[in-house]
Amino acid sequence: MRRFVGFIFVLLLFTFFSPFTKAETRALLIACRNFVSYPSLGASVSGNVQMLASVFYSAGLPSDSLGIEDGTIGTVEDLENVILSRFSDARQDDLSILYLCTHGIIGKDGEGQLILSDGISEEGIDLSVLQETFMEIPGQILLLLDACHSGALIGHDAMRPRLVVHDQRISVLTSADGSESAWYYDHESLASGALSYFTASIASGLGFYGALEADFDKNGQISLSELYRYLQDNVASSTCQLSSAKPDAILLPTSKDSFLSKPISALSFGSSLLSSESQEVTLSFTVLSPTQMLYRIIPLGSHYWDWQHALSIYEEESRIGRKRKKIHLPPETTSSYFILQVFVINNGFPVLCGERLMGYASNDLDVSLQIPEVTDTRPYDLPLIIHTTGPVLMQLEIQNYQGETLRTSPQELSRPTPASECILYWDKRTEASNEIIPGNYILMLHVETEEYAEIVSSHIYIHGDSAVSKSEEL
Repeated sequence: MRRFVGFIFVLLLFTFFSPFTKAETRALLIACRNFVSYPSLGASVSGNVQMLASVFYSAGLPSDSLGIEDGTIGTVEDLENVILSRFSDARQDDLSILYLCTHGIIGKDGEGQLILSDGISEEGIDLSVLQETFMEIPGQILLLLDACHSGALIGHDAMRPRLVVHDQRISVLTSADGSESAWYYDHESLASGALSYFTASIASGLGFYGALEADFDKNGQISLSELYRYLQDNVASSTCQLSSAKPDAILLPTSKDSFLSKPISALSFGSSLLSSESQEVTLSFTVLSPTQMLYRIIPLGSHYWDWQHALSIYEEESRIGRKRKKIHLPPETTSSYFILQVFVINNGFPVLCGERLMGYASNDLDVSLQIPEVTDTRPYDLPLIIHTTGPVLMQLEIQNYQGETLRTSPQELSRPTPASECILYWDKRTEASNEIIPGNYILMLHVETEEYAEIVSSHIYIHGDSAVSKSEEL
């Protein structure tokens, strides 16, 4: 009997003090506004933190695991203090999420900075500040950075790709490339202020409207890699960037039993690349309840999206059932890229149901692949520069010299940039997220339009911390 009681005591002791306790997720949501140096930017950021907070609360994060700082962080000291306070209880297996919505700039030194402001104080930070602060926090770290030029903080910049070394425990997901602005949509009925396309898409992907839209493998969980793939499809006005050692291993909190839902589902845009003769796009979707629709077409200006000349098409009421809608395109969109957005108007409130970057195939197309010679490849991301004279569908395939395919990226539409360059980043890992061994590799870029197909390849040798390449066409 004594042995049995002793066994029960040991079992209870193990239960309460076991090192195998369930991993926890904590989140800190920060919005900066009332910028001292940029007063014209306004203060329309509160809606972003409220939307994400709703997702995380619905995911089961207790109130003491979720912090919100809306317009209260204006200095590096403020930021460090709130991070250390919020994540002080983190353990080795936990996930700590920092969301920062603010203004981003490229400084005089060419480096990316995020601006902290509370209306009184204002300071700029780069990735090193965040990295040094999180050095004291154990476990996995996820930074969600919603700001113009935010990709520059991790060296993802179409105009100037460069090396940024950071702690491999830290994953960084940004709303834009280093050369891009991050955009938002506003409406008089949005009482909480404007919503950014990046944050709204994160919320939708994680179940804000009831469905786990980013759950591609339908297992009821969403990894960081799945969310990134979802954002690549659903954020059209900027190019989201990810730097992460093992994005498949990071599981994100998802909304449970949301009382919200979209009046339409199964939205399809068809091909994102149109022939040069096309004059319309055919959408298909299922209407779940009668609703007013809004379709918006945003043309590309000289270097930026021309929001002022966006074309809005209202449809008074769509009936329940499967629907096909033909959108006739205005002449100003038929030469390059454009964005097509689909909203529903619910009690005067606009709900973004989906958007796509689309483009017209060029009759005179030229594509080349360039890999800059780098002497330090310690971080995960090797830039692959694609020069293209027009929109193309592209897919990257990586092989070893034995002809085995190690990695294949999803097919995607090229992106508009001032220098007519798109940059893909290879983290030097296989499909299974294993690091490659030093040696020779073949990078094959498959590009195509309706009437054009080509494979551009580069032979690259990776050894230690360096990489050299030689490009050729197949």
